[in-house]
Amino acid sequence: MLKAPPPYPLLHECDLCTLQKVQMIDVYMNEVLRVGVAQICQNIGYDSTKTVALEVLQDILDRFLKALTRDLRQRVEHYNRTEANLNDVALTLSNCDINLDELTEYVINVDPIAFAFEVPKFPRHKASATTEYFKETNRHNRNERMNG
Repeated sequence: MLKAPPPYPLLHECDLCTLQKVQMIDVYMNEVLRVGVAQICQNIGYDSTKTVALEVLQDILDRFLKALTRDLRQRVEHYNRTEANLNDVALTLSNCDINLDELTEYVINVDPIAFAFEVPKFPRHKASATTEYFKETNRHNRNERMNG
């Protein structure tokens, strides 16, 4: 009697390693985006937010950045180059419905802020090292605010 095929293709060992790396990258990027979105909200005047609202903004930023970088990469590759120039960036922003005049006005009128902590290089040798780094940095930042 024949067995029904599994509902998903069987993964080889190397596919599992790749899948684990992709999951690690997603966790890493979500942590960085979460902090970035929170800082942007704080910089434009919000002093508190609901977790779900922050997660929605984080998801929107994630999707936007992926679309923006995908479009930019395709544009650069189309012209057989390995690095983007300012024209590539301007055209890509326009394709993503970003008004360059409004972006310029924002940059002029909103004070820049440094990221909350130094973003570690990725990938790290241990999967848990990145998560521990974020936890330790957040703990350190909280202590500085309380003592400062």
